[in-house]
Amino acid sequence: NTSPLPDSPKVLVGPLLAGKGQQDSQSPTPMRVIPNTGTPASMKDQNPAPFQPQHRESAIIGERLSGQPTQEDTPTKLLVELKEAAANFKERYPKTQVLGFSLTPIRGLFEATVGKEVVYFDKSARFIFTGRLLDIEKGIDLTDAKLREIRRVDIAKLPLNLAIKQVKGTGERQLVLFTDVDCPFSRKLAQTLENVDNVTIWTFLYPLTSIHPEAKAKSDAVWCQKDSIAALDATYKGAAVTPYTASPLCNSPVETIIRLGAELGIGGTPTLINGAGDRSAGAIPLDKLEAFISAGNQRKEQGIQK
Repeated sequence: NTSPLPDSPKVLVGPLLAGKGQQDSQSPTPMRVIPNTGTPASMKDQNPAPFQPQHRESAIIGERLSGQPTQEDTPTKLLVELKEAAANFKERYPKTQVLGFSLTPIRGLFEATVGKEVVYFDKSARFIFTGRLLDIEKGIDLTDAKLREIRRVDIAKLPLNLAIKQVKGTGERQLVLFTDVDCPFSRKLAQTLENVDNVTIWTFLYPLTSIHPEAKAKSDAVWCQKDSIAALDATYKGAAVTPYTASPLCNSPVETIIRLGAELGIGGTPTLINGAGDRSAGAIPLDKLEAFISAGNQRKEQGIQK
């Protein structure tokens, strides 16, 4: 069923561990990264990205040097070590599309951004793992911070004309919502949103047909109603809507939205995106929902959105 929890990475390394790229053109892609929502990230056979240290390297180098540095811990040597590790990774897995490599605060452990996921590996790239990298002393989830960065969405680039628009109060805050009309968590979130004001909600009808086979037809029908907002609310509450029949009079965008969601790596509902492009998932409670929406506006005003 759909997940009320935030995304967390899972990786099926499978053929990737075969090493040295011995697969031919008929072989499966060496690595496929799959978030817990169930939608695989795109891992097509493309040339690996050139080595480019990411912007946070200087901060990590500073942290490494602030501890108990050895002769190996100099900015130049650390970056050389990262470059060598990146080269080893690309040599072992030449068909895996890597968006970037980075140091971590742990000696000998490196980070690769693969699609919308993060994997960790040793310098030889023989050993790879996924999961949460936590700094217990500082109380920081380092993996979460990176995932938020790479999964951020520029809502200005979304096809908002394909979403149901609802303006509440001043509408000054922004919220994008991917919803499945038959998803119990989407329905619960809709009830919570009734108590949220001063927000513009853009709702993309995103049926998860593998578990809710009737949701696609219901979504089409909701879109084609004269008052889609009222129809969506009624459908959440179990009311029947007039069946949709494809015709020039109403062109449902649901198929397009399904493709959009797959491109964004959205496989669970409800998925929420605030004004800064940060994501959340599930039927989060009112206080956290308010904070998430407001944080998006604050971050956008501060120019944090990229």
